[in-house]
Amino acid sequence: MISVVDIMNVLNGEQSPIKLRDNEAFSVPFISEHCDKKMLTLLCYKNQFRFGGTGSTKVTKIYYINPDDVYDFFEESADDPVQNEVQLKLFSQISEETIHIGVADGYKKLLDITEIIFSGAVLQKETVLEYARLISQMTNETMKAYYLYYGHDYFMWLESFI
Repeated sequence: MISVVDIMNVLNGEQSPIKLRDNEAFSVPFISEHCDKKMLTLLCYKNQFRFGGTGSTKVTKIYYINPDDVYDFFEESADDPVQNEVQLKLFSQISEETIHIGVADGYKKLLDITEIIFSGAVLQKETVLEYARLISQMTNETMKAYYLYYGHDYFMWLESFI
């Protein structure tokens, strides 16, 4: 299995098998099932800005990456998530210590924690709480709905630690 960090380095590099368009980016990866296999899952999203400084986030595609071969992936068009009344504590854990972390450092830390989760290591409550604080700070409400829609089992499992 290739590490989550190495997979993301390939996907964000020159040799990426997935070509993003202008103003598109990958979400924080999460784990989901696809074709009866555990896959690293990424949302491809774009921020749409409007005159006056307002904007919105739109997820356009879902990528399921084989953790053994980054060039083996599935691409699907994204559906709008069904409005879910579930409010996860996982997504509302902002704290003073995470407010001051930069986006790049926060993203790197989320990748490191995702690596721990993906490796099957015994998960500690403190690790999940750190993940929750970071993802709460770095994710808007639109993306939280997509995460819950496409990664329901994963995020509900993480929620069980809080």
